Amino acid sequence: MPPANDTAAVGLSSAGFSEEPRLLRAALDGTTDSVFVKDLDGRYVAINAAGARYIGRRADEILGRDDRAFFPPETAAAVIAHDREVLQSGEPHAFEVTLPIAGQPRVFLSTKTPYRDTAGRIVGLIGISRDITERKRAEEALRESEERLALILASALDAIVTIDEQRIVRLFNSAAEEVFRCPAAAAIGQSFDRFAPPALREMLTRCRTAFAQNRVKKPYVWVPTGLSALRADGETFPIEATISQVQFAAQRLLTLILRDVNDRQQAQQKLRKLHLENLYLHEEIKAHRSHDEMVGESPAIQNVRQMIDQVAMTDSTVLVTGETGTGKELVAQAIHGQSARRGAILVKLNCAALPAGLVESELFGHEKGAFTGALARKIGRFEMADGGTIFLDEVGDLPLELQPKLLRVLQEGEFERVGGTETLRVNVRVVAATNQDLDPALGQQRFRAALYYRLNVFPIRVPPLRERADDIPLLARHFTVALARRMGKRIDAVPARTMAALCAYTWPGNVRELQNVIERAVILSPGPTLELGEWPRANAVPQPIAPENAALTLADVERQHILRVLEAARWRVSGPHGAATVLGLKPSTLESRLKKLGITRPT
Repeated sequence: MPPANDTAAVGLSSAGFSEEPRLLRAALDGTTDSVFVKDLDGRYVAINAAGARYIGRRADEILGRDDRAFFPPETAAAVIAHDREVLQSGEPHAFEVTLPIAGQPRVFLSTKTPYRDTAGRIVGLIGISRDITERKRAEEALRESEERLALILASALDAIVTIDEQRIVRLFNSAAEEVFRCPAAAAIGQSFDRFAPPALREMLTRCRTAFAQNRVKKPYVWVPTGLSALRADGETFPIEATISQVQFAAQRLLTLILRDVNDRQQAQQKLRKLHLENLYLHEEIKAHRSHDEMVGESPAIQNVRQMIDQVAMTDSTVLVTGETGTGKELVAQAIHGQSARRGAILVKLNCAALPAGLVESELFGHEKGAFTGALARKIGRFEMADGGTIFLDEVGDLPLELQPKLLRVLQEGEFERVGGTETLRVNVRVVAATNQDLDPALGQQRFRAALYYRLNVFPIRVPPLRERADDIPLLARHFTVALARRMGKRIDAVPARTMAALCAYTWPGNVRELQNVIERAVILSPGPTLELGEWPRANAVPQPIAPENAALTLADVERQHILRVLEAARWRVSGPHGAATVLGLKPSTLESRLKKLGITRPT
């Protein structure tokens, strides 16, 4: 594909376009969406760099020509017909179109608005096209998963009943019809009280209150034997069940699963796995809609994109390294999204965010009774990610005694749940990340060499923001637009003085710190211009960066940076102005890092 012209945002020279649209100029400065202007004949008058990349031509080759010059006849005809509809109606319209990009079909959501001159006459249109291919794939995967869940609900051996806050039945599966000896048509829309003796009604009331007051530590309540229910013919029978709450629209619904004791474990495992899969797919869709893509055109970030393209379609293990806040999770999402596993889920685990005693259970699951508090079998992250990808963030903090078990999964694809004897096999692609230099950990025997070499098959280093300073304006505008839209604000401009202050700062917290600063500025800005307010670093002299050959370990650099942030925050860890907020970390994570680095508040 020919490289896009850096000056793709050109002046408007066709008849009726005597000045550039302000909104188009603001968007052209840094958006990754295709932004363009067409005249009444469908010819391109202006197009940004992203649009030129999608079409695969230079801007000067695009301007003055219409879509028939770039797309197949059927596609071009559909686009031209939509343009005509917008111009004739005089109203904005949006539609989805599939375009051949680099030989592959990509789905775009295109929104077009009539452009009027100062006299109010329509002289063309302004369009914005966003690549929603990955979002559509995630939505399709979610739809298929929900269909599978519906099939399991219909065929489950356990009775599954959902009731609303008035205990009116909303869901009654086939097994419930058999258990209660009542057809679903006669149960749905009627009170569940006909099936619930006083003790069961009291249990439902207590559970609803506990969920409302957030006193339930797990997403469900286990109801052991001792309660009973009523069949439609009045017969009483003993039950054991789980009760969970789900938010649907503005209602809080309770779901009861009355289990067949003999088949409980198998049915429960399938339902729970599909439920978690749905949650992860919902998160994937949110991720695609939150505009968290890798923004930047610097050589450093282009090199990262190239390495992602090279490794994505393989099943090789990837080790993503880089300082805190550089966007290592985005790299993992991009690898999964471009891989053959993109139809399955991406499961994530931060190895530093959990106590050492819980990491094994989170990774591999546990059996009922494996330890105190293990009241039921739990599916681990590896089992959940079977067929997909698992992202292990902060893998350098993985407990030493657990590292051989992770190595076994990487090499053999086998593991056992905590407290179990059954060997389980999974097919999972592993992407790991760390902000530590693992070489000292190897020398101090805090990280096993065999595991390191198995993880480090394909290393990708994400550069710190100071090494891609040319991307700061793009990132600043990107975050400004996205955050302003999220907050219901309109911010069109970033003043030169504000941008100069952002570019002058060294950003030890990297992209995450920049995003946090922009978010604060968007909140404080009263008008359409971004204002930093009393940002303490706005006029600060940039701190010098140690040369590459300086005798400092990564831990030394991290310790110095955390100390500077703590001093600036007056040693406040949490809160809106605390060090954890500045660093983009959870307070508990920062406390863990302080303990590990031996940082204590001076007396």
